[in-house]
Amino acid sequence: MSHFIRPPTKRTYLSRLFASMACLIGMLCLSSCATVRHWHSNRWIADYDKATRIADKSELELLIYYVDDRPGTQDKLRDLLQDDALRSKTEQYTRCKLLRSFEPDRRFVAQYGIDRAPALLVIHKDGTYHAIEGVVTSTNALEFLHNAAAPGVEPLPNPLVPRKAQYTWLENIDVAQQISKLSGSPLLVVYHRPYTKDWWRIEALLREFPVFKRLKNATHCRVGVGTPWQEAFISPFGAIRLPAVVLVSPDGAYRVLEKPTSYEAIVHFTDQNKVATSTPRSSAATGR
Repeated sequence: MSHFIRPPTKRTYLSRLFASMACLIGMLCLSSCATVRHWHSNRWIADYDKATRIADKSELELLIYYVDDRPGTQDKLRDLLQDDALRSKTEQYTRCKLLRSFEPDRRFVAQYGIDRAPALLVIHKDGTYHAIEGVVTSTNALEFLHNAAAPGVEPLPNPLVPRKAQYTWLENIDVAQQISKLSGSPLLVVYHRPYTKDWWRIEALLREFPVFKRLKNATHCRVGVGTPWQEAFISPFGAIRLPAVVLVSPDGAYRVLEKPTSYEAIVHFTDQNKVATSTPRSSAATGR
């Protein structure tokens, strides 16, 4: 008895083709991921803003590896950083990897006197730095890191370096005050009128890096109060004209900036040495 074998249909051919392509792509991904995983196992952060925030919150200084990633170039420092002794030494830092081909990264390292890659840069807690360009042996890299102790050289800040301002906003002032007291950090309170452009205007000013640099370690709170037509508000910090920025020190003293129109005004406000000795009233006393 003969058996009829049905020839493959066009749909079967396409299914087999797509299955083969998926298998090939999967193998390529696994191969490339193994290489990426080998490098990222050392935990080098590819973002100077994120690395700076992590270093600020830890006891570790910031180490930046400036990579020569141009086509046709061989960055010998990358292989040197896999050396056991050098890798162990770099683990004593918050580590960041920046690329020569990326314009914001070039601007960032240029503040620290670097214009060639590969290079190593150590940024100390006091803001000074040590840098070395053209590292070719693990010996001079280790010697550099051993001798790179604060104080170092003062950088030349570039206001055109793109920076990311990321505030963690609380909406309840009582909770924000408790967190501020427990952490010992200053308290930043922004009062704005709801359903208006107050908040967007204030937020744009606060996101300017000279402002963010001064306020990033504070506890952040934003409060929408009153009505869109209300010009003033009775807050725990007294009568204020909206919108307003309030900065409260850990001991409870505060000062108020009403209707700021420029980020320079907020910078001047945060840099004032004289702080009012008033103590904020409880929210219950203000009818909130």
